[in-house]
Amino acid sequence: MKRVVCPSCNLEHGEAASRCPHCRYDRIGNPEGVSLRGLASSVIVEGPDPISGRVTMTVADPSGSRSVSSISEDGSVTLSVSQEGGIGRPAEDRVAHTLEERLKRDGHRAHVRPGDDARGVDRRLVVDDNTFELQITIATKDGKLWARAKESTASVVIAKAEAVSWIREALLAKRVTGRNGNTVLAIDVRHGGLFAIPSLVSEYRAVHDSPVSEFGFVSVWLVGPAAKDCLQLG
Repeated sequence: MKRVVCPSCNLEHGEAASRCPHCRYDRIGNPEGVSLRGLASSVIVEGPDPISGRVTMTVADPSGSRSVSSISEDGSVTLSVSQEGGIGRPAEDRVAHTLEERLKRDGHRAHVRPGDDARGVDRRLVVDDNTFELQITIATKDGKLWARAKESTASVVIAKAEAVSWIREALLAKRVTGRNGNTVLAIDVRHGGLFAIPSLVSEYRAVHDSPVSEFGFVSVWLVGPAAKDCLQLG
């Protein structure tokens, strides 16, 4: 089923409904004048591929970035990405607000505030009256993948163990920020959303300690393209 993400409250819902069932923002006409937070809709299509039968997720960002990821029976992920302009720093606001929405769904009072570039703080995250530093990074050690995606379409097949190593590399790259004991880490897996699946989280936990105890983070999240696609790693 094709889904869209509301640009006002970040709730994902079926494309057939033009008005968000949560905040009533009308992405077609916006007749009720709901203010736009500055995040245009992403389009997410998820379901079995009609040819291979593999679970497949397609994500198209307003930036022009597009990805298709699928997972095979052995747990390997195939990822194709084009137009990498919406990946990395340009994606930080969307990642932060997707995590915010997930926390709200889990029953927390959550709000994203501006960060402090001079101190290397991407955003601040207020959860239940506690303020944390939010660090945002991307789950890949393969810089060549994004370089190729900038020019055309880049594709890669990632074995389950390698997918775990991508997450591990993201954690190691940010481990210093966890030492202050006040940092929430968001690992951006919007493009490659099938990284945020319970089996991959279980695989990580089977071979590594919790990143909370190992590195001192308050919590670590794999942030997919929508709130329901976010999983807590630790």
